[in-house]
Amino acid sequence: MAKKRAKSVKKAKRSVNKTVEAAPVIPVKKSNGGVIMAVVVLVIVALISIESLMMIKQSAMMNKKPALVTSYKSFYRGIVCGVVYNNDYITVGIDNNQVQVQDKMTGQLKGFYTPVGASLLWAAESKDGTIYCMLKGTSTLFKIKDFKKIGEVVLPEVKVMSGFCINSKDELVAGDNTSAKIYRYSLDGVKLGEMAGFGSGNDKIQGGIGRVFTDAKDNIYVFTGNPCAVKVLTASGRFITDIAFPKQDVCSMAQVAVAADGNIYINDFSGSKIIVFSPGGKMIGKFDRDISGNFQITFPPAISGGSDGNIYVCTHEIAVFKTIKY
Repeated sequence: MAKKRAKSVKKAKRSVNKTVEAAPVIPVKKSNGGVIMAVVVLVIVALISIESLMMIKQSAMMNKKPALVTSYKSFYRGIVCGVVYNNDYITVGIDNNQVQVQDKMTGQLKGFYTPVGASLLWAAESKDGTIYCMLKGTSTLFKIKDFKKIGEVVLPEVKVMSGFCINSKDELVAGDNTSAKIYRYSLDGVKLGEMAGFGSGNDKIQGGIGRVFTDAKDNIYVFTGNPCAVKVLTASGRFITDIAFPKQDVCSMAQVAVAADGNIYINDFSGSKIIVFSPGGKMIGKFDRDISGNFQITFPPAISGGSDGNIYVCTHEIAVFKTIKY
């Protein structure tokens, strides 16, 4: 009986061993959580690095400074106008009611004109050297040749002139603050076209208008007061872009200079700096001195030029800067 029981036990053990040997071995999977977490961390670090590099690049571009070509003394204490035409730098002095003309590169005084019984506000020069002077409270321009008055031009559609300039085709471009319209005239005062006016469309103006400028392609830049911005139109009046300012007081004394690459330079008087915008109206830079740090810009009341590769900034002296490559 005992022998039979022992054989049964041995037989059972062999059966168990066979069962154990026959059972498949299930491998234990290792967790991938650590690998995934490492990959996520690397991606985050890479994104932060790329963003940091982009911020550094953007900051470097934003703070680019121009090279100083030259600077020279001015012949005024306060001005309302500082513009470049031909080889001349033309200013209108508010302290002496004069149009003053200097060589745009050397600063040599070429001459000046002082009207009798009229207050000057702005000036521009045609290709033949005739200077046209805007008078306060009128729609009449004085014509000055060799620093003597030779005639007048009346712009009949303009009721209250906000500003004017002369484009590359020797056309007068004038703004009327009563209608917010921009008019083009021949140098003799013959109307050639009109554009803008009050309205809500892109090619219209909601508030009053201020100074008017053109670039080498005869695109028109007009300051608007509500909101504080520059509206850019083609010579025929088609909308290009709006340049909005972060603070209202920029518009009070702002002027425009447009470089050959289309970048737009605007003087920030209260901020003592020049702001640079792309042709599409995005702010891309600002500067308050030249790249060497030798010339400091303080309260710049005027800026001009650009198409000749130079920017003319009217500050404690008149500084000539190279346009910046962005």
